[in-house]
Amino acid sequence: MSKKAKGTGSVILASSLGTIIDYYDLFIVSTASSLVWPYIFFVGLSPDVKAALSIITFGIIYVTRPIGALIFGHFGDKIGRRDMLVWTLVLTAVGVGGIAILPTASVIGTTASVTIIIALRMLQGIGLGGEWAGASVFATEFVANSRHRAFLTGWIQNGVNIGILMASGSFALISTVFSHVQLLDYAWRIPFAVGVIIIILAIFIRLKITESPLFQELKERNMVERDPLIKVFKEGWKTILLLLPTAFFIVGAPGIFVSGPYIIDFVTHESHQISDASISLAVTAASAAGILFTIIGSLVGDRIGRRTSMILSSLLVAVFLFPFYLLVRTLSYPLVVTGLVLLNSFYKLGDGVTPALFSELFTTKYRYSGAGVAYQLGSLVLGILSVSLIPLLIAGKGLVTSLQYIVGLGVITAVLTAVTVYLLRETKDSELVAT
Repeated sequence: MSKKAKGTGSVILASSLGTIIDYYDLFIVSTASSLVWPYIFFVGLSPDVKAALSIITFGIIYVTRPIGALIFGHFGDKIGRRDMLVWTLVLTAVGVGGIAILPTASVIGTTASVTIIIALRMLQGIGLGGEWAGASVFATEFVANSRHRAFLTGWIQNGVNIGILMASGSFALISTVFSHVQLLDYAWRIPFAVGVIIIILAIFIRLKITESPLFQELKERNMVERDPLIKVFKEGWKTILLLLPTAFFIVGAPGIFVSGPYIIDFVTHESHQISDASISLAVTAASAAGILFTIIGSLVGDRIGRRTSMILSSLLVAVFLFPFYLLVRTLSYPLVVTGLVLLNSFYKLGDGVTPALFSELFTTKYRYSGAGVAYQLGSLVLGILSVSLIPLLIAGKGLVTSLQYIVGLGVITAVLTAVTVYLLRETKDSELVAT
């Protein structure tokens, strides 16, 4: 293997690790907030309030992610991509580690438990807000001259599948090995502790990689932008606007429909035959299928175009969401698994080209800021829904009735994504240079 190939492999690994960690954390929080925290942190509250708090503690990160995009994007375009990618992991480690050792409500009280969890999740959101764009931009710039940019950077998005696969597998394992009492007592903390260990290893790996060659060239030519955030809003606002539905689609699909607390709550609460371990295994199967379809989507993106993959994905999801809802409503385990696997497969066709699409649409001087702001503003819309409107809807109408409205929102988002992506320019053959 050539030195360049080894270098590319190291960069893709270092870039992908952050996404693996972030979505590993996303799912263990999604699972814990639904299956564990109502019993140990949200004590003395009504079932509907507990369900709302599960969703708020899960979704609050979407509100703070844009803050991370602004902070890390600005300094990533001024100081460098690599250093920012280290600090995003440090923030994530503090958040995950804090939750792992947080005392229960019986020790510090329900109010304190809820407040601290929300604060830690907000901190994680800031780190996550800077992580995705930094990793995507760093990897894209490193493989700028490759004809396989979508495939190579697509492994960052495959980190989503791998992270959810690891997390769902870990919860399925501890749900099988430990009793329900042990799970509530201490076993639920194990995946969080493992997450901290993985983050520390990822930090050391990132410290060993070099800076993006395109950004390094900018520095050597004294062409680093003084105010990248101002510049990107001035010159790239139309691109950001057109990317917002896609960002909402990409960020929201795994968190709401595939692995989020809505589906987990619905299936486990409505069915007495599907166990916690079984629904975790169903999400594991969907994530495993997602790995394959992310690769397929990225290959299509390199062969035909980024827009083609994303439009195909969004239209398939739009068509399948209501059948998916009907499959889940049956509470038949084989049908629930089938629905999750198919939905995630369709969604992942577009997910595979996301890092390349968002990174290639912006110039090097403000690429980190542009990709981050576009991606995380879509996340902000999702956050507003996750921590306010949807919990209020569930509290008022109940989870069963609310699920059909959530699915309807997904259909609208998917169709809007297809339309706005069509209006973007194709970037498959675009040349990336240090300007």
